[in-house]
Amino acid sequence: EAEAQFEAAIEQEKRATQQSGERVHLIGRKLRHAQEELQKAQDAFDAATGEPKPVGLTPTVVEEISRLFSPPERRHVEEVLDHSCGRSLPFRREATAQELEHIRICVLRLSSGDLKKLHEWIDLANVDERDVILAAQADNKA
Repeated sequence: EAEAQFEAAIEQEKRATQQSGERVHLIGRKLRHAQEELQKAQDAFDAATGEPKPVGLTPTVVEEISRLFSPPERRHVEEVLDHSCGRSLPFRREATAQELEHIRICVLRLSSGDLKKLHEWIDLANVDERDVILAAQADNKA
């Protein structure tokens, strides 16, 4: 049901792109709501099945964690990345650690070694990772 609502909202969004900005904004809210409902359904499925399975971190990501975070924080950062910035990302259910490396490096660099900021960037990546990638590129951190 959540997936059907999400698909319907996407179709409305497509049709509205040629209309006024206000209309697109209203449809955007519907799309966000549908996406949130779809994510809730996915989270419930994941909780029931133990999915998605973590894929681990690449050596490059581990090095970046070591560069940005203190030794006591590193294990936590590794766990957060593997569980919240991995196959949990939209459209990344089957991704490998290598395929996830770029987005993980982006959230790490944008965090500047701050755990609170790391969580904020990961939250944004779970909505739309393109926003994180663009922010990292704008800051020359990608």
